[in-house]
Amino acid sequence: MVTVKKAGSDISATEIVKNGRLATTVRKRFIIAVPDMASKEIKYLIFKWFKA
Repeated sequence: MVTVKKAGSDISATEIVKNGRLATTVRKRFIIAVPDMASKEIKYLIFKWFKA
């Protein structure tokens, strides 16, 4: 599951938890993609949930 965010934009803890739970339910990973238009690269933040 991928969400695209602009560099410098905010993401709330609630949004991370909500998306993480949804991704876990469908057995996928939650990824935030941050495109850098100047260098034409994309940086990825990959979340992996685990049972503690």
